[in-house]
Amino acid sequence: MTTRKANPSQGMSKATINLVVDAILLMVVAATVISAFVDKAWHVYLGLGTIPVLGLHLILHWELIEALLKRLWQGTFRFRWKWLFDLLMLLVFLPMVFSGMIVALIYAPQVSEFHEWSFYVFTSLVMIHLYTSRKWILHKLRRGWCGITHA
Repeated sequence: MTTRKANPSQGMSKATINLVVDAILLMVVAATVISAFVDKAWHVYLGLGTIPVLGLHLILHWELIEALLKRLWQGTFRFRWKWLFDLLMLLVFLPMVFSGMIVALIYAPQVSEFHEWSFYVFTSLVMIHLYTSRKWILHKLRRGWCGITHA
C-alpha cells in the first residue's frame, strides 16, 4: 500500500482521509449510543447511518485489508491477533445492526436484550481497537492535517 505525501495543492493524503473517516465513524457510533438513551427515533436513524460510514471505512482500508490478508500467516502473533480482532469487531457489529433493525421494526424482548449485549461487546472491542491503534492515531494527530507539520 502506498501513501502519497500530502501537497497542499493536491488536497489531503490518503492516510489523512482515512483518519477523518475513522473520526466521523467514531462520532456517529458515539452519537448512536447517546441517542439510545435520549430518542429512539434518532437512535434508529444514526444506527442506520453507521452502515454507510462503516462501508466507506472498509472501502478506504480495502488495500490494507488485502495486503494484511496475504501476510496473515507470515506475520507475527501480534499481527495475526490484530487482524483477527478487527474481523471479530465486524462479526459482532453486523448482528448488532440487524438485531437493532428488528427491534426498530417490531418490539421483541429477546432480540432487544441480544442487541443490548452485543452493543456492550462491540463497545469493548472498539475501545480495545482504539487502544491498540493509539500510536497510529497519535502520529497522525501530531503530524497535523494534510501532513503539514506545525512549527
